[in-house]
Amino acid sequence: MRVTNNLMISRFSRSLNAASLNMSDVTERVSTGQKYSKGSEDTSSALKSFKIRRSLSRVEQYQSNISELQSSLEETETTLSGLKDVLTQASESLTQGLTGTLSQSDRNTVANIFKSLQEQVLKLVNTNFAGKYIFGGPNTTEVPFTIESGKIFYNGEDMDNDTVSTEQLYGDMGMGIVFDAYGNLQSGKGVKIGTPGSLVLGFGIDSDGLSNNIYNFFTQIVNALESGDTSNGEQYMKKLTEMSDNILVQIAEVGERGKFVEFLNDRMSSDKLNLKTKQAKIEGVDEAEAITEYYSARLAYQSALQMGSKIIQSTIFDYLR
Repeated sequence: MRVTNNLMISRFSRSLNAASLNMSDVTERVSTGQKYSKGSEDTSSALKSFKIRRSLSRVEQYQSNISELQSSLEETETTLSGLKDVLTQASESLTQGLTGTLSQSDRNTVANIFKSLQEQVLKLVNTNFAGKYIFGGPNTTEVPFTIESGKIFYNGEDMDNDTVSTEQLYGDMGMGIVFDAYGNLQSGKGVKIGTPGSLVLGFGIDSDGLSNNIYNFFTQIVNALESGDTSNGEQYMKKLTEMSDNILVQIAEVGERGKFVEFLNDRMSSDKLNLKTKQAKIEGVDEAEAITEYYSARLAYQSALQMGSKIIQSTIFDYLR
């Protein structure tokens, strides 16, 4: 077979193009740190990578939910502490109002203090954080507590009734949300992300005819002080203590939820680290190996260029002759 200059140049061109393409591919892998830029280059690895990326996306969404919940829990605890302070002030004011030496004018002054405390209570339980009402239960977009004819209502329900909604709001923080056939959340599934205000303020009437609701109970105290009737003072004080204890229970419950959410956040961080490590093994290049491959490709390319210069040079001389 006769080897002509044209054949040599043709073969050289193919070899040079192959070396150039390989040089380009290796350079891209070194610069990006990725084994491949298109899924078609390594379909098996691309499929595994897709599954990992999908898991990472879920984990990052859970972390975002957890971060939002942590902020909400902090706001809830702060608000409950504010209610506890209101009840402490109420106890002190009631003790003063029950003093036998007080004039009716003085008792009216104490009654006005309770009216002011009522306003504080209403403002606290209608706290809106990040566009959501923290004590609305499943209702987070509308004001949960309203006043009608001097009485407080929770999502339209009269708080003096014995049956008021205490429905909870749950969210998926990486554990999944699973309900049984009766619509009840299965144990260990989902995280409570809201505190129903009906449990915070209380509802119904006790056996002594006193309201279990803080706001409505304050109204009863105001009426008693303004009428000068302090005969039930001891019962009022006992009721305030019970309400204060309930708020402490609510604060403790929020604190426990905060610890659990912190545990979930740590677990999500660990899961994310593990997924990132797997992703790096599948998608990422070995830096030392990639650099070695780069220098080899560059050497091959430069060698091809040098060889080509000799082939092309002799061909030109032949043409000039």
